[in-house]
Amino acid sequence: MTSNALARKQPISYGFTTMRRLATFLLCSLFAPTLFAHDTDNLKSSIDTILRPGDLDEATPVQIAVYVVDIIDIDDVARTITLDYFFVQTWNDPRLASKELKSLRDRQELGISDIWNPRVTRVNLKDHNLLDPLLRIDDAGNVLYRERSIDTFTAPLDLKRFPFDEQFIKLKFISTQYDSNEVNLAFGTDRSGNMREFSASGWSFKGIDTENTVQTIETMERSFTGIDVLIHLERDSGFYVWKVIVPLGFIVFMAWTVFWIDPANFGPQISISTASVITLIAFQLSLAELLPKISYLTEIDLYALATSFFVFLALGESILTARLAKVGRHELSLKIDRWMRSAYPAMYSILLLFVIF
Repeated sequence: MTSNALARKQPISYGFTTMRRLATFLLCSLFAPTLFAHDTDNLKSSIDTILRPGDLDEATPVQIAVYVVDIIDIDDVARTITLDYFFVQTWNDPRLASKELKSLRDRQELGISDIWNPRVTRVNLKDHNLLDPLLRIDDAGNVLYRERSIDTFTAPLDLKRFPFDEQFIKLKFISTQYDSNEVNLAFGTDRSGNMREFSASGWSFKGIDTENTVQTIETMERSFTGIDVLIHLERDSGFYVWKVIVPLGFIVFMAWTVFWIDPANFGPQISISTASVITLIAFQLSLAELLPKISYLTEIDLYALATSFFVFLALGESILTARLAKVGRHELSLKIDRWMRSAYPAMYSILLLFVIF
């Protein structure tokens, strides 16, 4: 064969080999998903995903755990808490330990919808942002389903002790499909915990506690098992002490100085008293941006009202003693002033003890 003929045949052979490889690749691409889907279909046909695992006469034990990564925000007015956290559920399903499913377990190709799960939901969830779901099944049929998410929960905060309050914010978890005779929820302390630092300012994290609950829905005539995970928080009150309580205290003691001025000098007395009143009103107007806007009075609101009483008490006392001095009862006005010098700070100290403790 001449060199020209060989040169003409080489491109034809090369093109045929390339086409054959391309056809093989396309066939594998088409049929590989079908093979994997066939394995998953076999799983669904061999395992009844509706029935619970184990003895149906006994409740299936399920453990849940919560690991708090970050407390992003706590809204006093909206009464919500936003968390970045891991939510973990673990249970045992002996059917998943079969050798036939080992390849699917090893490749982690099973989804939570392919197997039985306790259908645990968050009752007081307001907003949900799922970040990282993970399902793992070992050779003994132990199932671990973990979700990392950023969720906002409704939190009915009791602010009556604000800013010296502590809160037990509930994250309510409940199995909505299975009642208390079918699923037994328990809290797993080994996988629960928290990071040390959080984004939400003004709070100290004290720990996580739990309460087992049985929720009864009358319309369905069923009782559902659930767990309340309690996030224990304590407010850092130092900001409000220095920004509200201490300045109001200075205004109160500014009004207190009128008791050291002779009632005969009505001008200086009334000047200090009225200056205290005006300063108090201006300061309380500025408190609107610092205090939560709620429908009931908190402890710091009661303190602000009490300081108003003390300032106006000093104003009223200065007017009274000045009047007594003017009508010739100067000794009585001095006696009242001397009594108020000690009684006034004593009553204010009692108010402070009531507010702080």
